[in-house]
This record gives sequence, structure tokens and C-alpha cells, in this order.
Amino acid sequence: MLLATHALAGAIIGNLVNNAFIAFLLGLISHFLIDAIPHLDFPKYKKGNDMKKLKYNGKPLSKFQFNLILLNIILSVLALIYLFLRGENTAPYVMGILGAVIIDIPDDFPFLNEKYKNTAPFKYIYNFHMKIQTIQPPKSIGIFTQYITGLILLIILLKINV
Repeated sequence: MLLATHALAGAIIGNLVNNAFIAFLLGLISHFLIDAIPHLDFPKYKKGNDMKKLKYNGKPLSKFQFNLILLNIILSVLALIYLFLRGENTAPYVMGILGAVIIDIPDDFPFLNEKYKNTAPFKYIYNFHMKIQTIQPPKSIGIFTQYITGLILLIILLKINV
């Protein structure tokens, strides 16, 4: 899933538990649960990948598909900005978000990726993370599940913060 989708889940958790430590742990668990939903993944860093070309199963994304992903990110970021502008205790939100996204951080930074997936205990976490994401739907369905999941989480987050 997109980092923004995981971040929304972490923010919801932080809001509901209102405890930074518990929010981090539940955010971490939520990452794996959300990644078990069949979805589109952007290409992970591998030696020789051209990360400037967004492809899914070797085929370029259409403009429509790319725009759906972009809209998901924009809406998610706006929801998070809204939370921070409310002026409440943001520590549970931040820790929930951190717990929810931290698993994907090494995938996005090549210099961390190789060490992360080859060093215990991280290699076990990495292998489990890859194992739960084995279902790769057609890209139109994969983008749809990402978008709908993000939209549902955004609605929940806004409703519990009204």
C-alpha cells in the first residue's frame, strides 16, 4: 500500500488509543494487516531498476491510474495537516503513523535496503512482509483497492475528529 494509506491508519490508531507507545505498536501491526489486502505496489528498489519509470508488472501506469494514486496521497496529506492544525496532543498520532510506515522505510532508501533484508532480526520481518503481499491483482484492481482503502481510512479519520 501507499505510505499515505498506512499513515492514515496510524493516525486513526493514535487518535483512538491516545497513548504514544501503544499507538506505535498497533500502527506496526496495522501495517501488516493492510498490506495483506491485494493492492498495487510501486516497484521496490533493486539494483538496475530505473525508479524514474513507474511500472507495474513490467507495464507503465496509465495517466488515470497515476492520478488516482496521486489523489490518494493528496487527500491523505490534507487529512494529516488537518489533525496537526487542531492543536491537540499529536504524540499518539505521530507514533501511530511512525509505527504504520516504518516497515516500508528501508524499501525506499537503497542504502538501507540491502542491510535491512540481510540482517537479523530485520530479515525475518522483511521476509514476512514480502510473504503477505504475494497476491498481485491486475493493476486496475490494485489501484482501486489502494484508493478505496485510503478513502475509507480518510473518512474514518475525519469522522472521529469532528
